[in-house]
Amino acid sequence: MGALSFPKVDDQSSAYALTLSVEGVSVGFDIILFRVGSYVGELAYAAIGSPDISVVQGLSTQAINKI
Repeated sequence: MGALSFPKVDDQSSAYALTLSVEGVSVGFDIILFRVGSYVGELAYAAIGSPDISVVQGLSTQAINKI
């Protein structure tokens, strides 16, 4: 697991990337932790290979807009 280059999400955020290989298949996980005011959230997105960062950004925006 390592830090993921990801734009700041609202008040505070951290982003991490993790890659696992299972029977020769690589699976990538992007994990975004964020705070919006007094709310704390987590978004995890996985894909075979590497997750599409634009999809992860879109999902984080949608999550924040629901708060």
